[in-house]
Parts: sequence; C-alpha cells; structure tokens
Amino acid sequence: MNQVLLKTKELSVGYSIKSGNKVLLENLELSLQAGELVCFMGPNGIGKSTFIRTIAGLHPPLKGETIISGNTPLEQSIAVVLTDKILPNQMRVYDLITFGRYPYLSWNIKLTATDKAAIDKAISLTGIDDMLDQKIGELSDGQLQLVMITRALAQECPILLLDEPTAHLDLNNRVEIMNLLRALAHQSNKAILIATHELDLVLQTADRIWLATRDKKILSGIPEDLVLDDSFDKIFQLKGFDLKTGKIKHHLHQLQKIKLEGEGSTYLWTKNALERCGYEVTESGSVIIKIKLDPTPTWIVNSHSYPTIESMIQALKIVVN
Repeated sequence: MNQVLLKTKELSVGYSIKSGNKVLLENLELSLQAGELVCFMGPNGIGKSTFIRTIAGLHPPLKGETIISGNTPLEQSIAVVLTDKILPNQMRVYDLITFGRYPYLSWNIKLTATDKAAIDKAISLTGIDDMLDQKIGELSDGQLQLVMITRALAQECPILLLDEPTAHLDLNNRVEIMNLLRALAHQSNKAILIATHELDLVLQTADRIWLATRDKKILSGIPEDLVLDDSFDKIFQLKGFDLKTGKIKHHLHQLQKIKLEGEGSTYLWTKNALERCGYEVTESGSVIIKIKLDPTPTWIVNSHSYPTIESMIQALKIVVN
C-alpha cells in the first residue's frame, strides 16, 4: 500500500450562518495516498468546492481536522489549483509560474538555482515551453489551465488539489488535462485530488473515486465497483443514460431486429448508428448486415453493397418497410 499523505478525521464541511451551521458534508474519514489520482464527484451544490478549500486550509472546518503526514509546512505540502481567475493579463507565463516557489523564498525574494530547477522541471512535465513568453491574457482556457498546473507543480508539493480543472474546456483539452494528472500521480508519486463533473473521463482515468452522497457522506471506491453497485445511479439519478454500457438509452421503435456481422471499431460505430435510429441489434435478427473491411469498409444488405453507414441505413429503411 502506498504512503498516506493526507487524511481527514471526523471532518465536517460547511458554513457558519446566523441560524447555526450549514453542514454540507459530515464525519468524513478519508485518506489520500501517494501515487494515486482520486476524483471527487457529486451533484451540483453538494459541497465539492468547499470541501477542496477546507482540506487545503483555505476554509475553516465545522468540525474535525485534516491531517498532513510529516512536519512540512502546509504551503510546502499542498498545492492548489482553483477556479478563481484573479490574474494580471499582462504578466508573462514564466513569471506566473515562478509564484509557485514563493513558499521557499527568503526575505530578498530571489530565485535560487534550486528554484529555477524546480520551475524548469514543472515546465518540462506539462510541455508548455513554447508559451513561456506569452502574456496571460493571450492564452486560451486550456493553455491557462496548463499554466496553473505548472505553477502548482513548481511548488514541489506531494499533494495536489484541483477544483474543476477541465471546466469550460473542449474535449481534446479535457482529455489532455486528465491524462496529464494521471501521469503525474503515477510517475511523480503525488497524491492528486480533483473535484470534477467529467464522469466519462473519470471512469477511464481515476484510480479511486470519492462520491458525495445526498446524506452528506462520501463513498470511496474504484470506478468499476461504484458503477456495478449502482452508486452512481442512486446519487446522480441518471436519466436516459446507461452507465454500465456508457451509452444513452435509445427507444428501439423499429419493428425489425438486425443481426450485425463485423468486428472492431467499425462494428461498434455501426451498432451505435443502428440503435440511434431505433433498430435492435441482436443475434437473432431477421435482417442481416455484413461489414466487409478489405480494402475499405463496405456494408452489405441483401447482397447490395453500400459505401457508408448513412447510405446503408437509408437503404435499410426501404428494405424493412
């Protein structure tokens, strides 16, 4: 088992208000281990951001505590990337990254060779060498997120906490960020915790999921167990989405059943198209569609060949009606 770097003890998270405490999550007993990517998920408004801020020491707990292993100061133990965008647009990217070294600087605020080496290593890990001289205001959301992660890595902390690091990014940038964080956890032996809504990516990248429930608890488990025991369905109350298959549930309104013969990604996308169009794909289908891949994909229905899935489906509507 990897080393436990952070744990919570009887931790309750929320706010103090005039009428008392507003408890969002309570009596939490959790642990973050080195070399592990943990994704924290839950319905909107359940307290994910407040939880991240609380264990980072930026928000007071209502009860209990967060315990960091070792005797290292908090600012040298935990690096945080939040959703706040209070940034000077005219600052250079490299200068912003240097802020990650502030917990180590002496009174003269001068970067040492050690500081510069840590900055260079962080830049190398995120691969942003080509944007170091750009100004913050010139960056896209995806580029800015990489810069903020680089700044956190320059801090050289064993624990990295991120709140919605892929929010407002396109698919390509979301995948890049998630793969980067997974690689950092495994290769740099960091404990990385992400609060996120990216269910599809989380199921494929997270080592562990913390799932906030509606009764103010947090379930902890690997993605596959939480899918199979219906924890996600119970908490998110998914509508029209089959988590076990990772697909939207389609209304199969076509009368004829299809027997599809093929393999690989072409088979999977053909099956997806047929089901999206209301056909049930089954081994006992009355209409047979054969996929021929050599030299190029071809779909065969009743001895007629079609060059695309679209043309095949158009013909299928005539054949079966």
